Amino acid sequence: MTAVYCLKKIFFFKDESNQTVAVSNYFRLVLWIVVLHLLLVSMDNHAHLGLLYGPFFLSIAFKISNREISKSILWLQGIPFLVLILFLYNDPEREPLGFLAAISAVSLSAHSVFFWKLLKNEKRKPNQIWLLFAVVFLSLLAVTLSLIVVQKWWGLPDIFNPVFALVALLFSVLAVLIKILIDDKTTFAEATSTDNQPQCIPLQPKTNLELIEKIEYYFTHSDQFLSSSFDFEQLSQEIAIPKPLLSTIINKDMDKNFYLLLAEYRINYAKELLIKQDYLFKIESVIYECGYNSKSSFHKHFKHFVGTTPSSFRYNYSRK
Repeated sequence: MTAVYCLKKIFFFKDESNQTVAVSNYFRLVLWIVVLHLLLVSMDNHAHLGLLYGPFFLSIAFKISNREISKSILWLQGIPFLVLILFLYNDPEREPLGFLAAISAVSLSAHSVFFWKLLKNEKRKPNQIWLLFAVVFLSLLAVTLSLIVVQKWWGLPDIFNPVFALVALLFSVLAVLIKILIDDKTTFAEATSTDNQPQCIPLQPKTNLELIEKIEYYFTHSDQFLSSSFDFEQLSQEIAIPKPLLSTIINKDMDKNFYLLLAEYRINYAKELLIKQDYLFKIESVIYECGYNSKSSFHKHFKHFVGTTPSSFRYNYSRK
């Protein structure tokens, strides 16, 4: 029964009721792709698959970040795959494996750089884990395919076979994915992580002012409050203040309730996203990026704290 349970956790998709489950399903999808890749390698029919990893990972990166990507962009990225399959794959005189591996290596390298830039601007833990996985995997795959190109065009010592290196890489990735899925590592978004807790907060503040500073420090140095599942109990646990005392501090000393406090910092983060110049977020994307599940609640809080609508705020900022 244990073996059956593990197999179900690894290979079977779950209903996407929240972001963490969605991320775990994406890891399962990658696992199936890697299994397919290994089967194609065993048939010496694998190089062209590298051209699909980039667009595939890109679509997932945008989806877990609640961003939209144009279908035309994805189709454009698929053109090299279609062209090389149609014109090279069935022509043995052109030795298509070398060409396919070369183009795949270039594509994977370009996507790795793009994902690295996304990673540097990403604050939410689930997305960071996914993007880091994509950068490492695609970079190593690009290096391995580059070695296959060198072997095909210029030759390598017989003692080294890059195809074996590719197989080792795929099996290693397969093992990592299985470990992640069995251990439920994709539930990190809803778990309390000591790595994300502020390290400089005093453990035993003596005055209400110190307690307020501790709360404010948490919201300015952590991104856990951006999770839609973040609640009062989680805040109490992460800053080590008992719930009765925390409630008193927020309601009496800070003159607001927990939900208004949470909304204030989420709206501040929304303002940062709305004026970002390197990537213009759609309003709908900003809503979910800030932890809101309701558009009406987001617009209500934005109007309360900013005094205008999100679109007007962005427009007025662009005119400065």
